[in-house]
Amino acid sequence: MVSLESKAAWGSRARAIGVPDGFISELKDASLDTFGQWAFCCASDPSSADDTPVKEAVQTLIGREVTPQEMIYCRKLFFEGKTYAVSDMQARIDRSADDKPRVMPLAERMARIERQKSTLVGVTWTAELEPAHKLVDKILTMKEDGTLVFIPPQKCISRIQEIQQEKHEVALTFDATGNVKMGKRAEELKCDTNGDLNLRNAWTRRNLAFDQAGLASFVVLEKWATKLMLAKLKEPPSGQKREATESSAAPAPKKPKPAAEESGGAPKAPAAPSGNNWRKLPQGCQRKGQNGWRCLKYQWGLCNKQKESKCKFGIHECFKCGAKRPYNQCEH
Repeated sequence: MVSLESKAAWGSRARAIGVPDGFISELKDASLDTFGQWAFCCASDPSSADDTPVKEAVQTLIGREVTPQEMIYCRKLFFEGKTYAVSDMQARIDRSADDKPRVMPLAERMARIERQKSTLVGVTWTAELEPAHKLVDKILTMKEDGTLVFIPPQKCISRIQEIQQEKHEVALTFDATGNVKMGKRAEELKCDTNGDLNLRNAWTRRNLAFDQAGLASFVVLEKWATKLMLAKLKEPPSGQKREATESSAAPAPKKPKPAAEESGGAPKAPAAPSGNNWRKLPQGCQRKGQNGWRCLKYQWGLCNKQKESKCKFGIHECFKCGAKRPYNQCEH
């Protein structure tokens, strides 16, 4: 969980409860600068009236005695750290595939944006290029779950679009125990990727979101996006037509499965012709074989004496290979 190990979120909360800046600096120097560190700095129960373990742990780490006023802040930080740790574990246990991504704390989000602004030289931060918060949260969930999901450019919306167009509707969901929960579900927004500029901006927002989530480097992703854009702008070979933006941005379509794969290894039987089309011979088939004339209805399972060796219309054998089975069931 980001808030459990976020230094920015911890620092923002410490200032909110009134911890002096000098004491915050001492705690940071002692690596007591995240809620995760506070949760496991000592073996003590937050509900216990004895805070001696917390006091001894803090004094050992900062190297001096802690004043009674500072102990008030330490109790608060230790209690919140334990609470965050328990809620994080509970969220991981109850999490399902249908749950929406967890939200990054605002302080951590702003710290990462400021880090990007200072390190990514040459990037002009505008309202159109700043990625939506939900886009970053989705990528952060990929990192925490250890999975990688393709995000098409049209779903890489900007922060300004997220603010202006986001709408919520009431939805019923099920938790891990099967209980029904009523909540709000946001409408899925899409951005315009028609035209080279709109497509390039969508790729830039996706690259910034991956970098902000810490899953991939913006510089590396920008090199790849530039390579894709240059390939798109190349003149097509003679006799070929330039592909539309929507087609080039979409993932490759799935190839149809072979008939043998769909039927579990055996070739799929041809369907019986409609009407009187059963009279027509498929390519490579012969009406008359070495043993005589063949029954056409037998080939499609339509003969009244299907299980017998012959009928008044002819011999019952495949009219392509001569095997003792109908054409639509034969492996040829």
